[in-house]
Amino acid sequence: MPIELGELREEGFDLKLAGFSDRELAEYLREFDTDLEDADTEADAAETVRCLKCGHEFPVESDP
Repeated sequence: MPIELGELREEGFDLKLAGFSDRELAEYLREFDTDLEDADTEADAAETVRCLKCGHEFPVESDP
């Protein structure tokens, strides 16, 4: 449910029309926002590689 409500919010839908209380909406949307942050963190982690010896991070280049 958090994903669907979050997507509706992003599209500008008035979520109060969905019939949930403000408290319920806040909880669902908090879950949606947390899921987005987690996905962004995972995507960022996939774009770099860390050298095990020196700890330097290098960007991952995709094949042409």
